[in-house]
Amino acid sequence: MEEEPSQSASIDVRPIEDFFEIRDKGGVLGRISVRVFFFICKRARTIVILGTIKKQNNGQTPVGDKATMRRRMRMYLENHS
Repeated sequence: MEEEPSQSASIDVRPIEDFFEIRDKGGVLGRISVRVFFFICKRARTIVILGTIKKQNNGQTPVGDKATMRRRMRMYLENHS
């Protein structure tokens, strides 16, 4: 229900290249920490979930996971243009 989904006062949303990452630690999932990747398709006015991973560290997003999300975003845009 955020006016601008890439920013939130209650959720940790961070930009990664052309998509975003929600980092949740100890939220509704309790002790499980997750990262949810999404991008905003402004043309279609849609939030597209690219994937989720179980957060293994508190550092940067792993390079392989970023590459996977970039590929998924590219595939979505190719199929929905």
